[in-house]
Amino acid sequence: MKKNILTFAVLICIAFTTNAQQNHKKQNKNEKPEFTIEQQATLAVKKLTLTLVLNEKQQEKMHPLLVTSCSDKQNMMEQKKANKEERPQLTSDEIYAKMIDKLDKQISFQNNVKDILTEDQFKKWHKMQAHKKSNMKDKEKGNERGDTRGDNRDDRRGKSKR
Repeated sequence: MKKNILTFAVLICIAFTTNAQQNHKKQNKNEKPEFTIEQQATLAVKKLTLTLVLNEKQQEKMHPLLVTSCSDKQNMMEQKKANKEERPQLTSDEIYAKMIDKLDKQISFQNNVKDILTEDQFKKWHKMQAHKKSNMKDKEKGNERGDTRGDNRDDRRGKSKR
């Protein structure tokens, strides 16, 4: 009888240990590495080079643009985190001013990119940005990957729903 109880206790301990290790692995999988602004910009330039086939001169011109863009994004995220705790109520004029500032930065960035890229590269970059924006909207709606999954998946492949 004692052997049975001892064996049962050991099995329960093993089950809890395995479950705890699996949960720890899942938590680590969801964490993203935190890169410096310089590293983020370098990675972004490399990705753009692969997709748009940038030459050396274009890469050198894009890097400072992306550094400023990444630092702006990081500052915005830090402000969001700080304001999340306080939750200040902004007036409509303050919201309007923030939106105008954000849009002005986007227009400026787009114009700078347009000056650097060729016409074909810019068209492709613009399409990528639009696709990225639609994916972000999908993520906000609750889709994990930003694409439509499930029933719509068969429709995209030309198969009918069942």
